[in-house]
Amino acid sequence: MRLIRGKVTDIKGKPLIGAKIETANTNIKTVLDLEGNYEIRVTPNIEYLIFSYVLFNSVQVKIDNQDTINVVLEKHGMPEPSIGFSKMESYIRDSLRYPETAKIAKIEGSIIIEFTITNTPHGGPWRGSLSNFKIIESLGYGCDEEAIRLCVKVQKWALRNRQLFSDTALYTIEFKLKK
Repeated sequence: MRLIRGKVTDIKGKPLIGAKIETANTNIKTVLDLEGNYEIRVTPNIEYLIFSYVLFNSVQVKIDNQDTINVVLEKHGMPEPSIGFSKMESYIRDSLRYPETAKIAKIEGSIIIEFTITNTPHGGPWRGSLSNFKIIESLGYGCDEEAIRLCVKVQKWALRNRQLFSDTALYTIEFKLKK
């Protein structure tokens, strides 16, 4: 095992606390500390580190013989569902199945869901498939599961940058009882 250290910042030099550093196809990963520094131990067969942070372009860096790898990540626009945001909102409005337990408890509000968009080759501009769903802001009562179900149905998203290996997106789904 070999130790690689470094720092991850934005273009202004501000540390991106909580940025994720990982290796492709393994479970080796770490995050930045409060000063923006990281340490990660890798085996000799690992060639690349992937640096990612929500709302920033991910970067893949070849390790070679480097013991220190500092990375600057740039902000980017939002990933977009293949059907566009307007049709996505209509789809959600028309397809949302309000959970019975949420209806009974009169639960309303917003769920914020995070997911990974992974670039798939030969899929045209709408080639990102979704995985790693995580509820950032929860309502419970079955609403979280319904939000994931709705996002899974619109599987193809465009990444912010087609050269990216993967990207992270946040999406908000509103639950409001019909009167």
